[in-house]
Amino acid sequence: SRWHGNVVLILYLVPQRAALDQNTIRETAALRAAGHQVVAHSQPSKPPLGMVRLTLSAKRIAQTLRPDAVMCRDLDTLAAGVRVKEESDAPLVYFPHEIYPAMIEDDVPAFIARAAAKQERKLLRKTDALVASNPGIIEWLVEQGPQDGIGWDNPIALVMNCRNPEPVFTKPDTRAFC
Repeated sequence: SRWHGNVVLILYLVPQRAALDQNTIRETAALRAAGHQVVAHSQPSKPPLGMVRLTLSAKRIAQTLRPDAVMCRDLDTLAAGVRVKEESDAPLVYFPHEIYPAMIEDDVPAFIARAAAKQERKLLRKTDALVASNPGIIEWLVEQGPQDGIGWDNPIALVMNCRNPEPVFTKPDTRAFC
């Protein structure tokens, strides 16, 4: 660890909609049980102003805490995580729980869902590690990878956070994930 002895200090950026989600609570508890220190942070996030606020507050927290790693849950925190990484040199871990463009596609015009997909592909290239919450997310992340035939440099870790140990998966572009 850079500054904290053997303890890894993780700044976990979580969208407001998931701040009290049971998966977030379990993930944070598991990281703490493994001996890490976790600071979870979210901001009310009505795009785009909420994302700007999250970025500014996350940068201030990172300047104070100097985290060893930044972990982002879902696309609505990833731009903030990239900015924190650029200013702090902390590795960036992306842990999508949803296929964000598919999640929002029924609620926004199609061009916004397409723009979200494009932004996610761009920001993914700035991550240092990828973690997926189910195999469908892994398949989707692989599809988003570099188009040069090489793929991601590091394997995508699978951390199942489902209540059902044998979830039923559908096509990666659907919402039927656990």
